[in-house]
Amino acid sequence: MRNFVLFAAMSLIWGLTWAAIKVGLGDLPPLLLAAARYLLAAALLAIGVRGAGAAFAEGRARPTIVSALLVNTGTYGLLFWGMQHVPSGLSGLVNLTLIPVLLFALAALTGEERPTWHHAVVLAIGCVGVIGLFWARLGPGPMRAALGSRRSSPRP
Repeated sequence: MRNFVLFAAMSLIWGLTWAAIKVGLGDLPPLLLAAARYLLAAALLAIGVRGAGAAFAEGRARPTIVSALLVNTGTYGLLFWGMQHVPSGLSGLVNLTLIPVLLFALAALTGEERPTWHHAVVLAIGCVGVIGLFWARLGPGPMRAALGSRRSSPRP
């Protein structure tokens, strides 16, 4: 029962995060909101987590700051920008779906992972699943609206 309660609490907190971001976008630009959110989180972690200062020790400050800016502010700034135009639930789903795909691609590009056919199969299954979730949105109606109609009026 304890695990169920913890899981429910985690799910509620995670779900409310997306709603809070959507509300925050009503008052702040996306990059500023992302930066402020992660600066606040970093300050709270630095205060509350023993040893958090090690990330800034012995010449690690610059890589830590650059990584934080790229990963948190950059990535989430783009995500928050997108959330101005799509529902927050959809944003969360796309974000969590693409994280493993893009991290694997980065690891393969940097030589930290050697792609195999197993990777290709798993990534293909994941992509098919995401396409399945969005299939109704990919139909001719939304595509026509996104691309603009070639005809100015419907044929009789």
